[in-house]
Amino acid sequence: MDTPNDWEEWAPAIALLREAQERFVDVVFAPDVDSEGEPNGWTISALVLGFPELQQDDYFPAIRLSSAFDLPTACVAAMKPLAEVRDQINASLEREEEKKRRRASTE
Repeated sequence: MDTPNDWEEWAPAIALLREAQERFVDVVFAPDVDSEGEPNGWTISALVLGFPELQQDDYFPAIRLSSAFDLPTACVAAMKPLAEVRDQINASLEREEEKKRRRASTE
C-alpha cells in the first residue's frame, strides 16, 4: 500500500479535507486489504450520520467516494463525489422540511 512520503504527495489529501470542511462533510480514509489481509489501497468515504436513506451500508453510515491503490489518486477521485454528497444531504434536509410543513399545515 502506497502512502505519500512528502508534502507534495499529500496535497490531494489536504485539498480533499479542505473541500470537505467547506461543505461540512466528514470524510474517512480506510486502508483496503486483500483476501489474505495484506494492504491493497485506500477507500475514502463521506460520513452521513443522521441520513440513513443516503448510507450505502447498513453497518456504516457512509457513502463511498473513491477507492485506489495509492492515497493521492483516491483523494483526487473523491473530489467530485464529495460535492454530490453535500447536494444529497441538502436534498434530504429539504424533503424533511417539506414533510414537517405538510404535517404542520394539516394539524
